[in-house]
Amino acid sequence: MMQQEENLSEMVEQLETSTTEAPPTTLPEEGTPDTDTPQEASGTEEVATTETPDETPSFDIPTMALNAWVTANRLTFENIRLHRTDIRGVDREKTMIVSDLDPDGVTNEAGDLIKELSLFTNADLFPMLNTEAVSMNIFSTNSFRVIYKIGDTRYLKSYGVKAGLIVVACEEINDLLIPYTKFKVKKKAIGINPPDCTVDISAKLTQVADIEAVHLLYPQIQRHTEGMETNLQVITWLMQRQASIRDIHHLVQLDDTAIHIINS
Repeated sequence: MMQQEENLSEMVEQLETSTTEAPPTTLPEEGTPDTDTPQEASGTEEVATTETPDETPSFDIPTMALNAWVTANRLTFENIRLHRTDIRGVDREKTMIVSDLDPDGVTNEAGDLIKELSLFTNADLFPMLNTEAVSMNIFSTNSFRVIYKIGDTRYLKSYGVKAGLIVVACEEINDLLIPYTKFKVKKKAIGINPPDCTVDISAKLTQVADIEAVHLLYPQIQRHTEGMETNLQVITWLMQRQASIRDIHHLVQLDDTAIHIINS
């Protein structure tokens, strides 16, 4: 268990300090010389010129700032509310307050559903995937999960962490989102191209589960594996377990376990 937590911590630290190896790409900063653009010739000799092609990369899914994304999508989710407050010295574009209903439907003495407030800083810089979202949950300050639908059976789980996003690509099979890969999105990313699944997930799910390996990857499952025989049974339990978890590190650990099963 300790080893799993250390691995997750190292992953978040790498996201903050290392160069992203995932699909996202950033635009060059202003003032960066364009070495592909022909230089103006000196003297009177006429020089043939050619048009420089537009080298701005294209993406399947662009990003947009968190504050703009929540403003545009807040009515999509019944559990999410954006709160506008005027506080002297606080920039409303950079700082955002959002509430999320208690996931268990807990009410107060008056019968009102309890809401949890979360504060988001640098909301004008934090990236969000600008595509169809089906759910959003707020976990704590500057952390959340959004699930996007990007195809008939393709979904993305996007976890907001301090330095950007951790994105888990999933395939829907039997009403279950099966994770098959994970990548990172830094704050400066302007878009992503989600990787296609190269594994026959349906075939993997029917295979006999390596219960011993699962115990090592996610020790908390040890008391629940009696009667589990296939990968489908194990991954179903892991994904259902996520419903009661509100810690991003724990959620990603569950996804990582499923990804290992699918790709092993």
